[in-house]
Amino acid sequence: RDLKKEVRAGRFRADLYRLKGDLKRALKDYHRIVDLEPQSSVGYNGLAEICLQQGKYDEALIHARAAYERDPRQWAMPYNLGMIEDRLGMAEEAIGHLREALGCGVSDSRHRLLVHLWLGRAYARLGRTADAAAELAALRREKRGLDEWQTIFASEQSRTLQEVLAGDIAL
Repeated sequence: RDLKKEVRAGRFRADLYRLKGDLKRALKDYHRIVDLEPQSSVGYNGLAEICLQQGKYDEALIHARAAYERDPRQWAMPYNLGMIEDRLGMAEEAIGHLREALGCGVSDSRHRLLVHLWLGRAYARLGRTADAAAELAALRREKRGLDEWQTIFASEQSRTLQEVLAGDIAL
């Protein structure tokens, strides 16, 4: 059997289930991916995203840390950790991981917009108003990212993303 092919197919199926809202089946597939490739970040990242979607932030944090340990150089791993830490009010940790995500090269404006939002919120929680203001200025420069989110959210198919990010985008 071709392990890589089985993992790719499992991820594709799990991602479709997650987007469809069938989290039970998606969880099953992501757990299977972890079983097949325990040293890969793919399954753990999928588990973290589902837990985040369900509002299970403590559990999401465990899986996001496991994904990050396996692939710290890919911007999505510290980005997801920072998002979860933001949700948990873990300001110092969020700042570290979000700065790391930016250092890895967050690929598009819509994700950079959120990084700057979460960084600004973390700095504000710590009373670091000058740093929070700098992040707000950086966030304002990502106008294209806000336009992209609004375009994405106009689609009925973005329901899953809306559940997780709509409050941040509205802010």
